Amino acid sequence: MIEYEPISKEMHKSAHFKTPLSFGFAQNESTLPIGISELPILSQQVPVVFIKNKDGNFYLSILLSLIPGKNEIIDQDGGWRLPYVPAVLRCYPFAMLDVKNSANERTDQKVLATIKNSPLITNQEEAGSSPIFDASGNLTEHAQKLSQLLLVLEKEKNEATIKISKLLDLDLLTELSTSDKDGQKTVLRDVFSVNNQKLAECSGANLKDLISTNTMDLAYRQMFSFANFKNILKNSGTPDISTRDTVLRVNKEKKASEINTLVQDLLIDD
Repeated sequence: MIEYEPISKEMHKSAHFKTPLSFGFAQNESTLPIGISELPILSQQVPVVFIKNKDGNFYLSILLSLIPGKNEIIDQDGGWRLPYVPAVLRCYPFAMLDVKNSANERTDQKVLATIKNSPLITNQEEAGSSPIFDASGNLTEHAQKLSQLLLVLEKEKNEATIKISKLLDLDLLTELSTSDKDGQKTVLRDVFSVNNQKLAECSGANLKDLISTNTMDLAYRQMFSFANFKNILKNSGTPDISTRDTVLRVNKEKKASEINTLVQDLLIDD
């Protein structure tokens, strides 16, 4: 389990950090959390899904392999195969850490933290490294930018969770499953997608709410992203992808037709 430690002037006064030249550290990650502003570009490159964590909360993620512990987007040299690199990778080894009070309860305050004993954090200047603090004991400009990016990412993750909750409340999510050549299904536990059939059956009032809160945009981008399964299957075969209630492997033209029908029905629904 990854252990983080808060950045402090006392512990990291002379510390420097390096930007990762390789993403090999994430080669065993089959999913990665993303911010909602990253959705438009990443939904054109890889499948987007909703992941349920051990606490039962949902977050927006990209799917990088159907096999846990594998990553089909990071090559053997640690290179990222796609044009856009998610913020969570670009900020490595930093993250935002929840601050806990004396009663060991969570607060809304977050602090910049780094992975404990990360080789990218050094106690002295090295080639290609940057200081965390300046001579006055303040975060350097580079460290501040990373901290700001991580705060934005946390805010966007929470925003996505709220929208996903709307989909969940309307029973519009189903777990993904794969089907082999013999028709045997394997459910991908805690990996969810919007069920397009259930979405098409939503009432006008619910559709209006989904549209007004931009949740519909999230739903459509997530469903359309499944056209990118080829990018994570090319090195591991091509099983059929489906949900428990409906086959999701439909072409973009059919989905576009469904969208038009939904919108037209909504417009004439008083």
